[in-house]
Amino acid sequence: MTEEDGTATTDPEVRVRQYVRRLDLRNPHRYTPWAQIAMTVPSASGICWLVCFIDGEVDVWRVDDESAGYQFRSTDSPETGAQSK
Repeated sequence: MTEEDGTATTDPEVRVRQYVRRLDLRNPHRYTPWAQIAMTVPSASGICWLVCFIDGEVDVWRVDDESAGYQFRSTDSPETGAQSK
């Protein structure tokens, strides 16, 4: 995983409370709705994020999923737009 400036980060906790979206695998030209990362959760396949959508739905996304094409947006400065991973 890399930060916006291209430096590697090994702690997925730094993304908690940020907003995230990922490529919609059904249509690779579209993204999922924005979701907020609530916490990290362990899984048998690796560390994941618990993400919460505005409609109350939740999902679990793998942190190291290279095919996800994550984009992040900070809660402190959402006006700066999305930062791709």
